[in-house]
Amino acid sequence: MKRSRYFHTPLLLLALSLLLTACLGPNNQQTKLDNGANIEINKDIKLAGKLYLTLNRNLYMLDSSGSLKQLTKGLDVRDPAISPDGKNIAFEIRHKNYSEIAIMPAGGGTPKVILSGNGKFVGHDTNGDGTDDFVDTSYAWYAQPIWRDNTHLIFLSDIWKYQYWPNADEGRSFAARSLELMAFSADINNPTLQQINAYTVGDYPDVLQPVTYAITGDGGHRDISLRPNHPDQIIFTNYQYDSSNEHQLIQICLQYVDGIKNAPPTETYRPGLNGIQRDPSLALTPQQTDMANMLPSFSPDGNTIAYIKKPNVTNSQAELRVMPVIDDSLLQTPNEQETTQKALQPYDQSTLILSGEYVTQPAWTPDGKYISYISYSDHTFQLSLIEVAKENGKYSKKGEPTTLIKSTDPKAQINADSRFIWTK
Repeated sequence: MKRSRYFHTPLLLLALSLLLTACLGPNNQQTKLDNGANIEINKDIKLAGKLYLTLNRNLYMLDSSGSLKQLTKGLDVRDPAISPDGKNIAFEIRHKNYSEIAIMPAGGGTPKVILSGNGKFVGHDTNGDGTDDFVDTSYAWYAQPIWRDNTHLIFLSDIWKYQYWPNADEGRSFAARSLELMAFSADINNPTLQQINAYTVGDYPDVLQPVTYAITGDGGHRDISLRPNHPDQIIFTNYQYDSSNEHQLIQICLQYVDGIKNAPPTETYRPGLNGIQRDPSLALTPQQTDMANMLPSFSPDGNTIAYIKKPNVTNSQAELRVMPVIDDSLLQTPNEQETTQKALQPYDQSTLILSGEYVTQPAWTPDGKYISYISYSDHTFQLSLIEVAKENGKYSKKGEPTTLIKSTDPKAQINADSRFIWTK
């Protein structure tokens, strides 16, 4: 008897179902957040440590079991950082005209604001005609805190926007008068921090220690972090214009944290205009217009840098790359021509791990086996992992990327403009 051609349909459907389940992962589970939104977590991936990230501007912690815990609610939270002892977490709280740096216990609790950029707009009638000729503000921005130790934070701010610095070359002073972000260090237990704003910061010269100096015109610094096993070194992305003031130069820089504080008498470091500004930073990537090297992330041993390269800043394509770190001795003479040339040699040894649309925010897992990053597909951002291996001094990828966290629900989407961090 001839069998019907539909006889095997149930078996085929079962096989297809099993195949799809295997592709998605049997433990790719939906988790419902407190706001009712659903998020997909791949529980097939077993990673030691904890992951802190923001979803819809709320801070969450994902533990090694795949359990997700909400730590903040109703705040616009960005860029978390865990203290070296693992007890406290610092983060930025964003408001309409300013931002704050707050800390709270790493397991959750009530945030305590350490630095507030709250202020007011002030009009100035310089002509005496009863109308304001210009308006400035005591509002300030604080961003991207990192822990120098358990009681000191390094953070970005435009708090110096009304300060003046002498120009030794021309015997005059000039005003920064810009919104460029620069890095500062402060003791979180200093009560004077609450009294500082953009107008009064000059009255407290010993409270905020300058760590980096920026060039006026293109935003200053971002993506600051300390080098593991070398807490005296800080890395960041530097934004500035070239000499024509028409094209961007986006580079990764490394320097000593106390390079400005401990500057030798022969050096006059100062922020300000291109050609006048001097600082102790050393560029690790070349000055090439309309190309970006940014978002540096150190491996756990501090010997390798993962970063994002955009070969052309006019489109969304990006590359995840890794390169070795320069010899420490080069940081001692950052402004010598021979030093600046040698500092670019590791960049020439960089290797491509992967590329794609909107690849951003690379971060190593605590064991150094994976680089995590945020990617974009199906009209949503997702947190992915790529396994890497080092052979003959160079890293390469092992296998294909794996999605760790994904959500198409607007109330649970990953914030791609906020860094995430791993802890042991």
